[in-house]
Amino acid sequence: MLTLNQFVESVFPGKIENHLTQLSELYSIARKMKLSEADSFENFYRWGDVLLHDFNSIDSYEVEGKDLYRNLKEIEKIERWSFLEDPLSENQIAFNDFWMKQGDIYAEFNILLKQRNSASGAMALKWINENIDTILSRFEENHFIIAGFNALSKGEQKLTSRLLKIGNSYFLPDNDVFFVKGKREAGHFYRQLKKNYHWKGLNELNDSFAQDPKEIEIISVTQRSAMALVCAQLLAKESDLSNTALVLGDESLLQSVITTLPKNVGSVNITMGYSLRDTPAYDLFLSFYAIQLRIKSKSKEIYHKDFIRFLNHPYVAKLFGEKFIRELKQLIVSQNLIFISKKHLKELKVENKLPLLMENMLFSTWKNFPDDPAKQLLYFSDEFSKILDVEKQALDLEYLFHFKKIIQQLSKHIDNYKIVMGLSGYKVLFTELLKSQSISFQGEPLEGLQVMGLLETRSLDFEHIILIGANEGSIPKTSFAQSFIPWDLKHYFGLPGRKEQDALYAYYFYRLIQRAKKISFIYNSNSGKDLKSVEASRYLRQLSYYKEKGLLNFNIKEYQVKLDHLPKPLSEIKLLRDDFYRDKLKEKLEKSASPTSLATYLNCPLDFYFKYILGLRESDEIDEEMGADVIGNIIHKVLETLYKPYVGSQPDFSKIESELESVLKEEISKEMKNRWITTGINQMNIQIIKTLLIKFLKIDKHFIDDQAAQGNRFEIVNLEEGLSRKFTLEVNGESIVVNLKGIADRIDKVNSTLRIIDYKTGKVEKLNRVEVSKVFEDASWSKALQLLMYRAMYDNFSDTDLEVGIVGFRDLNKYVQSVNLKKDNEDNVKELFFKGLQDLLHSMFYDTSEIIHNPKSKWCKFCELK
Repeated sequence: MLTLNQFVESVFPGKIENHLTQLSELYSIARKMKLSEADSFENFYRWGDVLLHDFNSIDSYEVEGKDLYRNLKEIEKIERWSFLEDPLSENQIAFNDFWMKQGDIYAEFNILLKQRNSASGAMALKWINENIDTILSRFEENHFIIAGFNALSKGEQKLTSRLLKIGNSYFLPDNDVFFVKGKREAGHFYRQLKKNYHWKGLNELNDSFAQDPKEIEIISVTQRSAMALVCAQLLAKESDLSNTALVLGDESLLQSVITTLPKNVGSVNITMGYSLRDTPAYDLFLSFYAIQLRIKSKSKEIYHKDFIRFLNHPYVAKLFGEKFIRELKQLIVSQNLIFISKKHLKELKVENKLPLLMENMLFSTWKNFPDDPAKQLLYFSDEFSKILDVEKQALDLEYLFHFKKIIQQLSKHIDNYKIVMGLSGYKVLFTELLKSQSISFQGEPLEGLQVMGLLETRSLDFEHIILIGANEGSIPKTSFAQSFIPWDLKHYFGLPGRKEQDALYAYYFYRLIQRAKKISFIYNSNSGKDLKSVEASRYLRQLSYYKEKGLLNFNIKEYQVKLDHLPKPLSEIKLLRDDFYRDKLKEKLEKSASPTSLATYLNCPLDFYFKYILGLRESDEIDEEMGADVIGNIIHKVLETLYKPYVGSQPDFSKIESELESVLKEEISKEMKNRWITTGINQMNIQIIKTLLIKFLKIDKHFIDDQAAQGNRFEIVNLEEGLSRKFTLEVNGESIVVNLKGIADRIDKVNSTLRIIDYKTGKVEKLNRVEVSKVFEDASWSKALQLLMYRAMYDNFSDTDLEVGIVGFRDLNKYVQSVNLKKDNEDNVKELFFKGLQDLLHSMFYDTSEIIHNPKSKWCKFCELK
């Protein structure tokens, strides 16, 4: 029993080269022809892989290459002809040069492989057909059964016809009358064979698909990860899995499926193997690759995002230990390190060998290929292999074995073919090698659950089939191999196109369920932005259509599954004001009730609960750019430093203005440590800060000079003064202690009038005609609430000569914007304030409604908790 490829390989006298070798041979030809598109391997690969696919199609369908490429040249000449006078660019000229030479490249490629007594699979098949009489002389006493074939290329059809003339040979199709009836996709290739050939056995079709009853369930899930969980539930219901196949329409789901298999699944046979691209070893390579993309070659500093990605890899955590990784991450965040160097590793108080080990692995740039990457990758692999337990971590050792094997194969291959490449070219070749290799799982093929991809199901029958990932885009594949040959030219020469690809997948699908009694389809109805990817496969819709028309004797049921344990949307979270909540709230209010915390509650009670009751906070991150908070901090610090020498007196603006540049520079250095500040958006923000400060100082000086001209005395009283005052309020018969706290950015005095001033770099609004009760009901009045709280903390509303206001740096022309009360609020502001505070506290403690998210909150789009 042989596959067709095995038969071809057994009779072809030379060597059939793998895809990577063919690409490398093609690259050597392109360099020999001095094509500018082949100045490096990465540039060549963009079109070399497409060209190789075209060559294989031409040979598989026994098209005369000279004729096809002559036609392609003529088409290109017509497309070039125009009345435009604009000359072509260098890139256009280079591409046209390549385009016109495709036929020459094809001829050279064939000559080169023949000289080396080797071939591609398609070329080998073509050679066999050309020498068929000599080859078949050794099989005169044999009989051939050619079974299960559907889509045969012209070369395969030609070979099949000759083999069927030997002995008592016959062709055994695996098809059904229902598939080939009319113009159904699944029967496309069979109808073509029937039209052109009269092979013995070709007419022997099964006619039971439409009549045999089947139980079909179509299950949609709302998350991709949930498909494996639903699959596990289906398997858990089965008592006997010996005739069950789990088929992956999307083979990337294999890892999820394996890790969620239920306990009743004993023996498992994974026929498809496990792609090395899905292993942690490949992710490790990608993390090294990401580091090399942006590493500073001179200073050998690694960009923080790439460094963190490396630290988060499970192999790295295992090798260096969680403590070392945690401390290193804390160092990066605390010092806001945009780039990490060797010296930063030495700042950690850990085992000396760990920083040195990491230094040896990471801090070198890949310049010489393949030696530099091979050295670094193999060093890590060897170090990691030393700490693995042979029994407990056998799978990881297997991954690393293949990983090291590929690195060594790649080094040998690059050296043999003298391939010129850079970093991206190395990645291309590394990935290309991974495509051709997978880890085989040894299992009993006749026992237990069979796990396979769609292609592995050909000619196999099961009573129960679970097809996971039955989405449009996976079944059938919507991607199509790129080609330089236009569709009309392909059609003329009989080369396959999109129609043939769709027909091929239709056959795979219908043949899979041909003899099954029970089929479960699972697809994801919410997988991404692409509308096609959230649709059930068209074949599922076809089954429903055929059932409705009475063409199939199937029982089809559709379900939608929502898993209860999946995280709820923020809008669905509802919390109670229970004893835990009230106790924590009392602690919070007695310790500190700031304007910010009360405004948070008014803005979104759920946000308040998370931040001030549970103590959750946003995760620390590395900031490369100067955000609004940093801009505000710098402005506050600069003004505090400049005005501090003049507390108790009047500012000397000539001195302040002369010191502005140096103070600003110092505060930026403190706040923006390890960030770029000389270029880009940060430099632009620095110039904005400087402009705002200069403008404020000018306006402030003008105000003070104007007061002096009027005979008024101005004085800075204090800067960044902490304000606080405790109050005990009766709420629902209970005494609640509230300790109001805040910080006044500046307190100054004009004659006997005190001004408490707050600096704001954000938007300032709703300070006029303030109704005191509203500031405790509506978060949009938060600025007014803050200023009224300052009054309560500073003098408990006893001083009629006290003003509170805000300097808004978005509109400095307004200078100090004071809170202005409605006339009917002016005489009893104290009474209204505490009445409003008391009502707010009552709401916070004893509101009967649940604590929920406020959908109108404007800050929620920035909230991590969502």
